[in-house]
This record gives sequence, C-alpha cells and structure tokens, in this order.
Amino acid sequence: MTVNRILLDEKLHAEFLAQGRKDPYTKEPLLAGMEIVICANCKRAFDAATWSGECPGDHGTRTLREIPTEEFPSHFDRNARPQPSNITPSWIIGGGILSFIIVGGIALIVVIGLMMIASNQSSTSNPITAPILGISSKTSNYQTASPNVGNYSTTSPNVGSCYRWDQVTVSMAGQVVCVYGTIYKITNYKPGHNRFFFTSQPNSFFMYSSVAGDFIHNSGGGVAPGDCMRKTAEIQVNAGIPSMDVGNSFQSCP
Repeated sequence: MTVNRILLDEKLHAEFLAQGRKDPYTKEPLLAGMEIVICANCKRAFDAATWSGECPGDHGTRTLREIPTEEFPSHFDRNARPQPSNITPSWIIGGGILSFIIVGGIALIVVIGLMMIASNQSSTSNPITAPILGISSKTSNYQTASPNVGNYSTTSPNVGSCYRWDQVTVSMAGQVVCVYGTIYKITNYKPGHNRFFFTSQPNSFFMYSSVAGDFIHNSGGGVAPGDCMRKTAEIQVNAGIPSMDVGNSFQSCP
C-alpha cells in the first residue's frame, strides 16, 4: 500500500505546527521541513523516518494525503479510534456480547491447557534462565542463540549475560540489560540521529541514538547492516514498542 508523505510547510501548515506535535516513537517535535505520515484511522502524526508501515494499536496501514482541516481531537495522540455517528441496534450489541463470552471461554480453556503443558515440560527439563550470545550469518535478518557458544552466564540476566533483540519485551521496561543483534537496516529519523532495526517485521524492538554524531564500537570504525551490535542500557517503551537508546556508542559482539 502506498505511504502518503506530507512535507511540513511553515506557512501552509502553521496551525498544525503550532500544536507542538511530537513523534510517538522518539518524542521529538515535528518541525517545518520534515516529512510526516498521518494514520488515516487515529489521525496520529509520525516522522516519516519512523513510520514502520503500520500504525501501533492495530489501527491499520492507511495514511492520509493531506493534514485534516478540522481541529484535532484532544485524544489525538492517545490511540483513540473515532466514534461512530449512529447508535448500534441493541440486538447487535447483545449478539456481540454473547460471541465475546463464547470466544473468551474457548480462549481461557486453550490458555489453561498450554500452561499445563508448559508446566509438565518444565518439570522434566533443565530450564535456561538467560539467553547466550550467538552471532548468526550476516545474510540473515534474524539471530539464533547457541546454548554452548560464548562466555555469558546462564544464571542471571544482570551479571555477564546478554539478551537477543527478539527476547526483549515491554514487560522489561525500566530494566538495565544487555541486548545484542545483527543489524538489518539503519535509518535516519533526523540529521545525525540513527535508528537500528534488527528485522523487517514492524513493531519490533529497535535501538536508536539520542545523540547526533558518528558511531563507534570497541573495535573502532563505523557500523553497517550485517554488523552485530551490543549495548547495555535501560529498556524503554514507545507507542507500545520496546526500544533502547544507545547514545553515541556501543560494543560489537565478541
């Protein structure tokens, strides 16, 4: 689907610029001269460099060609969906509630069954409490962890261990941990500031730089897609997506 990009003009979009909108991911202000993308469903505005192809919160992929002329609602940046103008008939509401109850009951049974299976498996196998660093081929978009390679501890996630990028979840927000991954793509979300992606899949963990400048790692030189990078910092959550600020330096994978 075509992504509609809007170049912010200081005069043409003065009313929008006066609202002080910020990119939901980076919290950086959207300024004149920048290209933005507006979700057609929730009307949130994104820096075009941060748009992953789909609006967080299951709001779809459609984008607007122009900035709406009407006033933006107060819930503009809060993932709210527009409300319908008509009232749904009560028989539809009743049927929806019944369907929800049936589906919820089935889902609960499935979850309980999976928990019982997981419990049985954990009682018969030796659990690994932390991932071990393993570096995959540079031609792959995903890394695989090897249980026997590397000098990382498997007893504690905070002492000498490192999480693979796809093992980071939003529940880890606020934790200071080591994360590594093979770079899939590097983008600039504003001059001198980079974002590092480890997969082509949208809404996945990423690293970004809050400090402008060249990036160096412990072996010296720059960094490019296919390189494996490693950083210990705090896990953040932006628009429901886990991320990490690398500042202007990081380490390469051993």
